[in-house]
Amino acid sequence: MPCYQSPALAEMQSRGFLAGVTSDKLDRLLTDKQSCVYLGIDPSAPSLHVGNLLAIMGLLHFRQTGHRVIALVGGATGAIGDPSGRSTERKALDDAELQANVQAIGAQLHRLFAHAGHPAESADGREAIEVLNNHTWTAPLSLIDFLASVGKFMRVGPMMVRDSVRSRINSEHGISFTEFSYQLLQAFDFWYLYHHRQCAIQIGGSDQWGNITAGIELIHKMRPELVPALTNKLGMTEGTRAGQVSSKSEGHEAYGITFQLLTTASGEKFGKSAGNAVWLDATMTSTFDFYQFFMRTPDRDVGKLLRLLTFLPQSEIDQTLEAHQSAPEKRTAQAKLADQVTALVHGAAGLHKAQLATQLIYGTAADVASLDIVAIGQAFADDSRLCRIPRATFEGAALADLVVQIKACKSKSETYRLAKSGGLYVNYRRVGEAATTWLSASADLIGDRLCVVRTGKANYFFVWVET
Repeated sequence: MPCYQSPALAEMQSRGFLAGVTSDKLDRLLTDKQSCVYLGIDPSAPSLHVGNLLAIMGLLHFRQTGHRVIALVGGATGAIGDPSGRSTERKALDDAELQANVQAIGAQLHRLFAHAGHPAESADGREAIEVLNNHTWTAPLSLIDFLASVGKFMRVGPMMVRDSVRSRINSEHGISFTEFSYQLLQAFDFWYLYHHRQCAIQIGGSDQWGNITAGIELIHKMRPELVPALTNKLGMTEGTRAGQVSSKSEGHEAYGITFQLLTTASGEKFGKSAGNAVWLDATMTSTFDFYQFFMRTPDRDVGKLLRLLTFLPQSEIDQTLEAHQSAPEKRTAQAKLADQVTALVHGAAGLHKAQLATQLIYGTAADVASLDIVAIGQAFADDSRLCRIPRATFEGAALADLVVQIKACKSKSETYRLAKSGGLYVNYRRVGEAATTWLSASADLIGDRLCVVRTGKANYFFVWVET
């Protein structure tokens, strides 16, 4: 791979983003003029996850270097399911669930862009980041419309040898015609955005290379004048295509960029399919758990993730890593990473909640007593570990009953056994034989509102006493 000179590619190359670029001519294009870049996003769940972040960061790097960017949520392609990186077919979503996912992810993207300094209504005079839904331009078409245009220009041979298809054909379950056709729909998205939005660059994870190149192939072959019935149905008149980029036959091309995939320390891809998803929605992964996910980053990975998932200058990252190496037990690099990514995803308020929750769980009773107790309650407002109970219920209750009520133990006998073995803690103190004691608001509440219960080494539960 050459050493790129355009600001966007050079920055991402130095940070370790790039897996592939379809043509080195893209570097000159990005240097000479403002371009448009799009990223397709799968709405197969009601939230994005950490595995989506790297490609979104790539989109933001293009935005920060002055290019137009589009986030495309697949309201149409999501009904089909991308076979890339999968060994079995996706479970089909019903229409209501799919549309709810599209709406939720669109709102999530707008929040994330705003946290990155790019709100929907931009104040800097540049065009705001657009969030589009490909259902807009696929819905007007019938199956006959699609096959008579897009299908006619795509060859089955190249479709069969793409990695996402070949690996599935050779698998035990094979591949359905539905998923086999997915690449046609993604190719059509690129064609439409190229001609209707003057968008000549698609980005995605390295598993999207085949789908991206399918779109480039369609753009090269299916010039709008060859499919007048299709363009008329889509309302793509000469006026709507004014100023569009030219097709390959006129000396210009469409381009694709793929990024490295975020993987676990063992090399497994992050994502819901792998069963290890860390969601960007605080109701699915709490801000505390999100923050702690990055705090647990192994030392060997923290430098890579600081470059990929933050906008910190690389000189500052180098200084952070140098300080970390001198005292790795302080985990300063992990804290910097967790702070930056949590603020990007959940905003300053979400970061504050995560930091408060971290102090609550890993601090001492004295540390917690100095915190704003109301803010602590707010930090855990959406956390399943928080149980709210009336003061009258707490006052005079047996500790063992409370532990069972908050589902820290399944039964009182289990509670007694755990306490006897030294594995039950209340407000950071080991209970021991005192599991039969009665609770008192004056003695067993922090800040007159909170009781912290811990079972084992790291299972925390929080009792919030309502006034």
